[in-house]
Amino acid sequence: GEPTPLQRAASGEGEAAALIRRAAAPWSPASHSLFPAAARARAALLVRSIYEIHERYHLDSAGATNGIAALDFGHCVLGFAIARETE
Repeated sequence: GEPTPLQRAASGEGEAAALIRRAAAPWSPASHSLFPAAARARAALLVRSIYEIHERYHLDSAGATNGIAALDFGHCVLGFAIARETE
């Protein structure tokens, strides 16, 4: 059959091909605007929550780093936590 738009964009050049590749990729700050409103709202809520966790708990009571790297965690997992489809 015919190649999908993503298959065409995979080997394509230019802004349109880049946009299709970005839109097909998991959520990221760079692709945020390409997701439906409900997914963007979920992403915003999760980012704020992760930031709050980071700000509250990244230091222990003695002021030492306690190993919680919430921002790094967020960058690694949010792409899997935000879906275009709603359940």
